[in-house]
Amino acid sequence: MTIWADVLVRASAALAAIYLFYLAASTKWPSSYYLLDDAIGARVSKTTFSYLSFRFLPLFVASLCAMGYLSNVTERLAVALCIGVGHLVISVVRINPYTNPGPRREKSWYVLQAAVLLVSVCFLAIAVWLAPLFGTTLPQWRDFTTAIVTALIVVCVGVFIQSATSKDVAVNSNSIDLARRRYKPMVDRLALEHGVDRSFALALVIAEDLQRPRWFRVIERRLARARLARTVGVGQSTGQWFITDEQGIAMLLSSIGSLSSADGDVSRAKMAAAAEKCNEGDGYVEFVLRIHGLLEQGIYRTSLLDTDGNPLITASPLSLLRGEWVVSGDVGPSVHAITIVNNTTREIRSPALHSAPGLTRTSWSATLPVEWTSITVLPDPHVTGDYRSEVALWPPY
Repeated sequence: MTIWADVLVRASAALAAIYLFYLAASTKWPSSYYLLDDAIGARVSKTTFSYLSFRFLPLFVASLCAMGYLSNVTERLAVALCIGVGHLVISVVRINPYTNPGPRREKSWYVLQAAVLLVSVCFLAIAVWLAPLFGTTLPQWRDFTTAIVTALIVVCVGVFIQSATSKDVAVNSNSIDLARRRYKPMVDRLALEHGVDRSFALALVIAEDLQRPRWFRVIERRLARARLARTVGVGQSTGQWFITDEQGIAMLLSSIGSLSSADGDVSRAKMAAAAEKCNEGDGYVEFVLRIHGLLEQGIYRTSLLDTDGNPLITASPLSLLRGEWVVSGDVGPSVHAITIVNNTTREIRSPALHSAPGLTRTSWSATLPVEWTSITVLPDPHVTGDYRSEVALWPPY
């Protein structure tokens, strides 16, 4: 191996080790506060020494290993120069708002990053100076490179095994949230048309979308056109090779028939039976019910039903946004106005209702003072009867 090839391999191994370390031990501190699950940030922030060690010790040790067994100062300087340039380029790309857009940063944050890079150069210079003293006691760069590759393989295999064996890998909140935003307006409208509980209909459609994602449905259509597949689309409909998502969902819900109850709560047994109509097997039924349970977490509703067979009012849990509570939901076709009442002070808010084309239900949203700790949402005028026609909300903390 030529001297320049040797220098580049040593520098590349050092840079790989540095950024593999920071990939495994990542923290957003001090650019932002560390959270409860950020163990690295909690340790790094304890003392000045712990922060400096975290920022500069990996660079220093990796550089010493890369320059080990090099007696020629020119070669050591060349390795240090390559590491420094690589470290600088990667850092600039990482913190540059044009190449890595993110939240708006204060000038002090960029000053801190520049200071860290400047001190890193100083540590590289110290490593060049100390390499003859400590370089022979550290692993040779070939052993170092082998260890880096081995560690990378072990980490990748470990992450794969952990993700593959996780009980929540098949049904996770991120996938459900994405599918919910994509399908909810369409599913709400079609569920009301076919007399199916909206929440169960959405869970069923999300289950179908996860099992037959869009890219797979495109392949199915090609195979069906060539008469190599019998079922296509959401719900695995038969009869034609091309079918839109809306058509597939409509056919899926029509195959279930009416699925609602007098008090708005469809029993788990009825939902299981409806899911089993679509796809036989306990595994699929449990899959749909698990998604339904995740969708239902924290949703508030009245026990009084509207003419569409769904709750008179629904409301999402309160969430904080810029120092105020944010709450939203929808109302049935017979509700034309709602009132939000502070149960402590009896103050009143009247949020606007927003109708959408094709939907019989109307959405609403409101921002409330953070001091409101007990809230009731009720139709205006208030409806009385055997079933509850108002929604009571409490902040999560």
